[in-house]
Amino acid sequence: MENKIVIDKKIQPGDLGSIVELHGKYYSKHFGYNITFEPYVALPLAKFILRASENEQIWIVRQNGIVRGSIAIAKKKAKTAQLRWFILDGSLQGKGIGNQLMRFSIDFAREKGFYKLILWTVRDLKSAIHLYEKNLFLLKKEVSHKIWGVELTEQLYELKLK
Repeated sequence: MENKIVIDKKIQPGDLGSIVELHGKYYSKHFGYNITFEPYVALPLAKFILRASENEQIWIVRQNGIVRGSIAIAKKKAKTAQLRWFILDGSLQGKGIGNQLMRFSIDFAREKGFYKLILWTVRDLKSAIHLYEKNLFLLKKEVSHKIWGVELTEQLYELKLK
């Protein structure tokens, strides 16, 4: 069986649901998040897709046509963008795809003239944080609270682009 991996910049019918499902299942399995996490992913992702702004972009990782990951740049403020919906199926982690997605997103944000790129993550995502720090994101803020059915510490990272 062929194992073709493609990174696509065009969102297709069904992709929104697949991205939400990927997040829901991954975070439930690995971190115990409950069903409230899926609307947290789905609602802003739907708005992002409906905006269809030329200053925003999503990349979809497909393996044999099946959605296995994503990353996006969403406009936050006039000169600030947010890296969002970054996920990669566990079977594809550690193969350089995350690095490639990170490069695409940072380069896109620079090309669009953003001065700053931010992202929110959780302290438990050690490999993702390693990737962010490798790309010069700096930790700016931490907030500990109960959300999505678990106690966790959210972290805000920032990358100056100019």
